[in-house]
Amino acid sequence: MELEENKIYVISDISDNSINVVDIDNGNEIKVYISIDEGIDLNSNNNIIYKMDKFEFLKLNLTDNIIMKNNKLYSNTEKVEIKNDLAWRILADLYMEEEESEGMKYIVKEIKDNRIYLTNEDGTGGYFSIYKELYPNFEIGDIVLKEKKEYRKIGGKS
Repeated sequence: MELEENKIYVISDISDNSINVVDIDNGNEIKVYISIDEGIDLNSNNNIIYKMDKFEFLKLNLTDNIIMKNNKLYSNTEKVEIKNDLAWRILADLYMEEEESEGMKYIVKEIKDNRIYLTNEDGTGGYFSIYKELYPNFEIGDIVLKEKKEYRKIGGKS
């Protein structure tokens, strides 16, 4: 399924070179393949691959909005109103998790393969990763604070 030009979608999953987006008008969830490399064939393996700026892609978070313009994806900061019940059911928990994680402190547990692995500051909870390219000064043991979907170092190694 292809994305429509100038239509806003909400990200429901991020995995390596693909994202899932929800069409807020009808609740359809669409897997979107992303190319940040100009040399990739845009229809490889029968998948439609959309271009996106590398750092814009690396900064994507769940519940962020994207929009396609001229066959390229962009982050979109417009507020969206979700009126479709199916779309709301898919996204409600993600919005709640995003809100609950705002202001949380995490500890850098591991850095490998261009990823920084974080867990809750007290060591509870699972691990999740962020891109090292976005936070090149983070080191193992650093305490970081999540603010406005970004991470800021607030303490050195523990």
